[in-house]
Amino acid sequence: QGCLQQTRLANAAAAFLSAARFRTSAMSDIVLSVRLLSGAVRTTSCPATWTMAKLREHVAGLFDLPDTELFLTNSGAPVDSTLESVAALAKDPERLELDAVFQWRFAEAAALDPDDALIQAAWSGHAASIDRMLDLGTCLGATASLGLCERICAGTGLTALHAAALRGNADAVTALLARGASAEARDDGGFAPLHYAAVAGCTAAAQAL
Repeated sequence: QGCLQQTRLANAAAAFLSAARFRTSAMSDIVLSVRLLSGAVRTTSCPATWTMAKLREHVAGLFDLPDTELFLTNSGAPVDSTLESVAALAKDPERLELDAVFQWRFAEAAALDPDDALIQAAWSGHAASIDRMLDLGTCLGATASLGLCERICAGTGLTALHAAALRGNADAVTALLARGASAEARDDGGFAPLHYAAVAGCTAAAQAL
């Protein structure tokens, strides 16, 4: 019985120390290494108590790649966004190594229909993607497909400038005008982008036009 009691005490002590170490690690910073497919690595640190959303925001800020979506993997497996904290993700309480893939937000749309992708970028207010698609040769004055017009509840004959004005995206309006978009372009109903900006109630977009 004496040996059994000693074993139980030893196990209890080990469990207590393990829990104590976990609590300590959960309160401290973890060294974070993030690697891109290109092999580039950024090393920083983050609190073990950070949520997955905060971790993703931090990693995205390390590389500053606009208009991209971030995909994180840990040892080849996608990072579980439902985990409560970085501490729950890290196998090592002091270090976490992740792989990051940044995918251009409009990659799939541009592959299917470059014209619609440009209009979607304008509708969403992504000025960097507008420049990127125009650099790739997308037609500045292209009009939206019927399917896209239906999805965004807009009239037919919609150009990227109309879309940006309708959503009140002044930065996108400015980017399109800087690239030569016509403020006089009319949709199939005869409305110019300025009419759309007025409907949106966006003074900044209207002034740019």
